[in-house]
Amino acid sequence: MLLFQLLFILLSGFISTVNGVEKTNYMISPVYDHGKSPVWTLGDQKVIEWKTDLPVFNVSIWQESPSGGGAYNGGNVFAQINEEDHVSNFTWTVQLYGFDLDYSPTFFFWINPDGPRGFPSAYFNITRKSSTDTTETTTSTLAPSSSPTAGPNDQPTGLSATAKIALGVGIGIGIPILAAVGVLVWLRARQLKATQLAAAGVPVSHETQMQQQRGSNMNIGEMHGTDPAGFCPELPQDASGKPLRTELPDRHYA
Repeated sequence: MLLFQLLFILLSGFISTVNGVEKTNYMISPVYDHGKSPVWTLGDQKVIEWKTDLPVFNVSIWQESPSGGGAYNGGNVFAQINEEDHVSNFTWTVQLYGFDLDYSPTFFFWINPDGPRGFPSAYFNITRKSSTDTTETTTSTLAPSSSPTAGPNDQPTGLSATAKIALGVGIGIGIPILAAVGVLVWLRARQLKATQLAAAGVPVSHETQMQQQRGSNMNIGEMHGTDPAGFCPELPQDASGKPLRTELPDRHYA
């Protein structure tokens, strides 16, 4: 009877010790949901939370082997390096850290100190976004805004700055050219009219005559010259062959 009482006391103490450890060091999130592992989607924001009295520790992520006989360490995702911090959670973006999701979708976190008092979290599964979620995201992104969209028959209400500059340059160059062409056409028409009036015997103005003369002088052809020796007669000569010329009488003026 005494032996039974001693065994009961020892067992109670052991259970109390184990319960004390579990209540001091354990994961709050992730945890099993009715005995099932939670399923998280890549890109989700999750709060990883725990309770521990460990002064310094790391939080690492592990990928469970498909056979369940082991796991692969993916490195630390969080660390408490100062005992005074007393951090109990952090927000984690669901990601793979180079793990192959096709190899195994099952993962867990491990809080590991420098000593042997580390403890794991519950298993959780990571999944990719479904095509339905992608379609819904794209649809919501491309939702029409309150501002109207221009239709195929809509006309622009104004000119752009480049179009205005091009229009100004075209007007500045085109107007002088058109003015010069107009002046030339007017002068040509006036000259033709004067020519027709002259041919009909109608007197024309002095200005019109000058324009006709100026126009006719531009069409003068080359004339053949004559031999000056055959054109100018020689002066009369005396018997010695000297030209005869009348000398003016010498006069003396007082």
